[in-house]
Amino acid sequence: MGEAYLSIHFEPLTPIFFGPRQELSPSEYVKSAIFPSSYALGGASLRVISEICQLTFQDIEELVEREDIQVRGPYLVAQFEGNFRYFVPAPFDKVHGIILEFGEAGEKKPKLMYERSDGLPLPRITRFGRRGAKPEGLLLAEIEFKDAELGWNVNPDSIAVLKEVASERTSFEMNRDKKVVQHGTLYLRSMIESYTLDSNRYGIASKIAFGCDVRLPGDLFRKIDVRGFGDVKLRFGGEGGVAKATVKKGDVPLVKAFQLKHEPKAEKTLLAVSHIALSKADGKIYAWGLGEVEWVLGKIELIGGWLIREKRFKKHVPALIPGSLLKIKNEKTLHNVGEWYLKLLSTAIPHYRGY
Repeated sequence: MGEAYLSIHFEPLTPIFFGPRQELSPSEYVKSAIFPSSYALGGASLRVISEICQLTFQDIEELVEREDIQVRGPYLVAQFEGNFRYFVPAPFDKVHGIILEFGEAGEKKPKLMYERSDGLPLPRITRFGRRGAKPEGLLLAEIEFKDAELGWNVNPDSIAVLKEVASERTSFEMNRDKKVVQHGTLYLRSMIESYTLDSNRYGIASKIAFGCDVRLPGDLFRKIDVRGFGDVKLRFGGEGGVAKATVKKGDVPLVKAFQLKHEPKAEKTLLAVSHIALSKADGKIYAWGLGEVEWVLGKIELIGGWLIREKRFKKHVPALIPGSLLKIKNEKTLHNVGEWYLKLLSTAIPHYRGY
């Protein structure tokens, strides 16, 4: 049957909102995240796949659960003078700068701003780049094609800062089952009106979009006629946001970046692109879809959400945030993760090679 890949790019057309799906108090001020989560982009991508492959969403869920369909992302697509460049969240230490190299993890954990409760060791950071205070906005590093030998890599010398222009809106919480306004839930919410991306190498981007790569079974891929599909407008994020989705068959930077040529399968140091779901079994920590974890460097938070079709909350799981680093001890993975959507929380690529 074989397999094939495509990319889907989402260009916001209206003010958008990326934020928590939870009960809110009347005094709450909810600020949109600057970058879409794996769930937001993955859900939108699967709606596009459902359309172009003529599949029901139940079919999609089963294919994702069996890993016949895999979604890798999110990343940012930026256009500079007609050329497309790709960026992902960069690992950044607030004091020293971008993290480049580490020593081995010691038995004693260094003191951090937050207390770890998972028992994972932390590495010694041995080299930094671009020292100085973190700029306002989200710091990104470029994924670029270096050469035929090394392929696609994250380049720590090519960085960009993503900033949003936000506005405040009055909003309210809905009772999802009755489809009425929840009593006493009037609050302020920030919406993202527009973005600017400033690259130290290419300047200001003329256009940006959020992208992901999708792996499909070969028989489904052959049914897709991108020329006949065109661009489609669909809901994106919360609060009624709309984006234009463009399907491309050629550009798959995240997939290509993960095709390792020189590193052994075990002992990989990876950069988290999506949230990376973690779980504990037999006294060991596993990153879903990646393997047993030796150490992590990054913040862990609970991630959840709402399943619109099934009208229920997603399972809350602990996950490393995008831009975190982790080392995989071996590739033994946990196969029974329980819910199909958790398979979206496993996009990571090799940390800097060849720079």
